[in-house]
Amino acid sequence: MKIINISRELRLGYDAFNFIAKLQHQCIHSNEMIEVNLINAKSINPAFITILGSLPEISEKHHKYFKGIVYNPTNKNNKKIIRDTGIWGYYEEKAKLQKKNKTMLFHNIEKNQIERYLDDLLSCIPVNLEQNLKGLLSTSIIEVFNNAFEHGKPDKGVYCSGKFDSSKKNFIFSLYDAGIGIKQNVGEYLKSSISDKFAVEWALSENNSTRINKNIPGGNGLKLIEQFINANHGKIYMLSGNALCKIVDSKRIIDELDNPIQGTLFIMDIKTDKTNKYVYTKK
Repeated sequence: MKIINISRELRLGYDAFNFIAKLQHQCIHSNEMIEVNLINAKSINPAFITILGSLPEISEKHHKYFKGIVYNPTNKNNKKIIRDTGIWGYYEEKAKLQKKNKTMLFHNIEKNQIERYLDDLLSCIPVNLEQNLKGLLSTSIIEVFNNAFEHGKPDKGVYCSGKFDSSKKNFIFSLYDAGIGIKQNVGEYLKSSISDKFAVEWALSENNSTRINKNIPGGNGLKLIEQFINANHGKIYMLSGNALCKIVDSKRIIDELDNPIQGTLFIMDIKTDKTNKYVYTKK
């Protein structure tokens, strides 16, 4: 049996993304039984809960034996990672509850559950949204969900999690589809062998879309989300294969990790702002 110990802090950054990608890679490619041990874990950013929580089901999909995630329920840090995020409830209690206080608990969402999920999610976001912007932002996030289903083609629904990070006063939302990934989707459309980095750059370029119906423009949802996140001084992360894109202050930075993840991970890092009111201004 292979025991993988997580004893470090996993903050939002290149090293942590590299670590979490390697962790998943080991779980789905190892010929040994895998156990993930969190007993000495200090903290894990809420953004990585969707990857961590999906490991048992992703391993099973690849016909690997995942023994489990070992943690200490009396340890405050362990409790935050496993219990407070909903991972324990999802597997041990088969919980259907998706929201608890200001936390969107770890869950697997099917396509027909998106709109209901969005209502709860937007009520957790710690900013004052003008009603028109709230509606437009909801539509934009729905497009991100729809892209995960339409282009990611996951075998199961998409994994979601949203949690307030008290240490930084931010709300972190992550969506993970565990599907085919942007590279395969774009490569099949372009009929070309491409890298993950090229695929992500292509997919994020305005007017590029793999949709067959060109009357339905692609990318508009992310564009509005970007505008909101930039106004909020937050961040967006997108990881597909080994290509990690960070969007901050209207800039896009794409790096390559040592190991790829399966599918695509989308993260919104939203700063708490109860002072200002966010409105939509059409340019």
